[in-house]
Amino acid sequence: MKNFIVATIILAMISMVNAKTEFVPCVFCYPVPILPIITFTPDPVVAGKPANFTIETVLDKDITTGDKFAIAFVQSGITPIFEPTAVDICSEKKCPIKALTLIDMTTSVAIPADLPKEYSIMVFISDHNDPMNQSPLACGICTEGNCGSDN
Repeated sequence: MKNFIVATIILAMISMVNAKTEFVPCVFCYPVPILPIITFTPDPVVAGKPANFTIETVLDKDITTGDKFAIAFVQSGITPIFEPTAVDICSEKKCPIKALTLIDMTTSVAIPADLPKEYSIMVFISDHNDPMNQSPLACGICTEGNCGSDN
């Protein structure tokens, strides 16, 4: 019985160490956008070091010039901590990208040395026709306490 308990504790600790940050849909947007597959390395990010973010998704709308792949570190909802990183998708991919085509992109983000302990990461594809980014085409967020150094 003791061996079983010890083995269970060890397995639980290993699963926590190997846990990857999970993103959830951006439910504060309307309509709620598609939740893309989002990964980044290192996970968790390291203050003062670059991180590579990858997004994979299939959209129901064409991607055209001006649509962006963006990463924002935010607090208290969606208040940016520092300037979001945004890359024009068509500067890296041949456009237009037709709807229902797999989009797979990676970009590097400079993580500031003074990154606060608690933050959320929002990763999204913005529509150039929506300059306020109120209705991104795809969006995922890991919430404070579920991403970063407390992961």
